[in-house]
Amino acid sequence: MRKSFWPLACAGVLAASISLPAGNAGQTSDSYLVVESSKADGSRLILVSRNARHQVANAFFAAADPAVSFDAKRVLFAGRKNARSPWRIYEIQLSAGSPRAITSGAADCIRPVYLADAIVYARRTPSGFQVERLKDGSVNQLTHAPGDWLPSDVLEDGRILLDGPHALGRDIYTLYSDGSGIETVRCDHLGPRRNAREADNGDIVFETSHGFGRFTSALASAVPASGPHRIPVAPRPVPNRHPSGLHEKDGANLLCLSVYTSKLNIPEGSAARVRVYSTTAALGEAPVETDGSFYLHVPADTPLRFEVLDSAGRTLAAQKSWTWQRRGEQRVCIGCHAGPERAPENAVPKTLLRNTTPVNLAGGRS
Repeated sequence: MRKSFWPLACAGVLAASISLPAGNAGQTSDSYLVVESSKADGSRLILVSRNARHQVANAFFAAADPAVSFDAKRVLFAGRKNARSPWRIYEIQLSAGSPRAITSGAADCIRPVYLADAIVYARRTPSGFQVERLKDGSVNQLTHAPGDWLPSDVLEDGRILLDGPHALGRDIYTLYSDGSGIETVRCDHLGPRRNAREADNGDIVFETSHGFGRFTSALASAVPASGPHRIPVAPRPVPNRHPSGLHEKDGANLLCLSVYTSKLNIPEGSAARVRVYSTTAALGEAPVETDGSFYLHVPADTPLRFEVLDSAGRTLAAQKSWTWQRRGEQRVCIGCHAGPERAPENAVPKTLLRNTTPVNLAGGRS
């Protein structure tokens, strides 16, 4: 079994010590966790195993977002000690033991997910929940755009599956484990979509306002799907790890191969310039070559948004949501709102034939 689909719990999870029946702790797929909650009593987690039910937590006022480790021996969860305490991430051994705090501080932390060699979760910040990675005792913020960015799963290939804001509603994104390469799973933005999981067969199953949906490939549309509201306690393969291409260099570079490779109606030959915004101001403009390519140096770990302009300065296409690039990231985009299913033309973009140095829109910022 590669992995099982299970929707995120809306509330409930672990606390105190756990004691499972001998020989059954996380070893068979007939063991699973279910969440029960009430406004009066907070929430609790129930272990269902071989037709028996055991309450495995009772010391927390509330808990949520359980995540079972790949060997099925540990569980991460978000918990609150009392009604006034912040949400924090905890981990507990399923065989026996007490929860240990993974995060600290006054800010809420929710939605933990195991990676192959790290843990990610969302921490509340003034700009919304942002994803952090905890690896070898070091914390690194991965997301850098306004709104709530909430991890929900790790794909078999090692990328993080998360949902985040979009002008037309929440949508599902993927992200490398170093925070680079943010992109939507489906570039149609027909949401809202959230709480996505990778199913056994590689499909992406998610919640919609009408129930469940499913992506069966990069080109497929959402179709009805369903899944049990329970969390299997069973081993599954460890996902891939990624060697990071980031480095300690100011800013990041972005190469767009052609703005005309797009789901939008951008007439061929009409684009003249690209304008880049941060949340506070326009960072500047750069020329778009006749083949639609441009090459930029932009601030790292900063919200960014792009507009394509014609020769009169009129907007031909405008990005509706914020994105970012990590420090030292070298990113290539196929086009403007092209979608992950598109492949580039086999040609050297004219912007690189003109100059291999990007137009600097970082303005001394890193």
